[in-house]
Amino acid sequence: MRELGAQVIKTLPGKVIAEAPFEFVYLANYVLRTAEKVYIYLVHGTIENLKDIKSLSEEIDLSKYINGNETFGVKTKRFGSHPFTSIDVNRIVGEVIRRKFRLSVYLDNPDLEIKAWVIENIFIAGINTTGYSLYRRGYRIYQHPAPLKPTISSLLIRLSGWKPDKSLLDPMCGSGTIPIEAALMGRNVPSGYFRPYYQFYRLKFFERELFEDLKRRINARIKWDLKMQIYGTELYRKHLYGAISNAAMARVLDTISFMVRDARELCNFLDFNVDYIVTNPPYGLKIASKKAVYKLYERFVHELDTCLSGTTAVVMTAEDYFWELIRDSFKVLEVREIMYGDLPTRVYKFVI
Repeated sequence: MRELGAQVIKTLPGKVIAEAPFEFVYLANYVLRTAEKVYIYLVHGTIENLKDIKSLSEEIDLSKYINGNETFGVKTKRFGSHPFTSIDVNRIVGEVIRRKFRLSVYLDNPDLEIKAWVIENIFIAGINTTGYSLYRRGYRIYQHPAPLKPTISSLLIRLSGWKPDKSLLDPMCGSGTIPIEAALMGRNVPSGYFRPYYQFYRLKFFERELFEDLKRRINARIKWDLKMQIYGTELYRKHLYGAISNAAMARVLDTISFMVRDARELCNFLDFNVDYIVTNPPYGLKIASKKAVYKLYERFVHELDTCLSGTTAVVMTAEDYFWELIRDSFKVLEVREIMYGDLPTRVYKFVI
């Protein structure tokens, strides 16, 4: 966000509060690769009970964002233990907004979605300018049974330090999200290029000509002809065909080499140089038995150690034993904990 000209004011779990010119709403929605949604900040403060939430809600000023004939709805997400429910928060905030601004409630598809968070003793409220999440890029036509969000894929690539003049391999690429996101990043294709809709289309301040002009200026930087060394291998042909379809929709198939290969036999098929490995191996009982998954990881690490010396790797997994497999063999640079939905995972960056 700082790279786009925003001044970060406060960071909270999974959230960044920043100050920027109003046009930043358009820019952030169109180009941010690792954000889920962009909200217009309304209010935040510490709370102990519903009375405190009501008091903070009274400070909300929507006059700059509404005409007065919009519908609205309130959605709340809570983290921690509280003597009230999310529905209670929805009711309190909704009553205040309806009384102050005389808006009609419409929960299914409102013009104005007010999002509230209660994070332990902190209350935050904002206007959703995005609509459905930014991880829905618009190019994915094949859905893997355990897909990786493009937002997380972009985060892993960025963490790796990969640049377009270096080679990148995802040896367990599934439906191709990591290679596709790398190709889009390398070609300067904005994350919202294929997205048809944003919630701010329905808000008072929306200026289509301003947004279209911003898109034209950003799109002028795209390098569709740039060729990169990006590789994706996958054991299952069905998923690989899905990856090829997704890459074709994203207009990057011409710079990604997809192959049916087994990550447990990396050394047998690697006939190209690999500077970076970025991957999200399978984990959990939905994919295979615990024993089978462990054997996969064990063999994968052995292959890395055998034939990829000097390569930088970023691996995201929920399997705790992965640390035991790599800590004595590789130079571990960083370990991060990331919540993927409700699942705690770790991201390991290391040099082989």
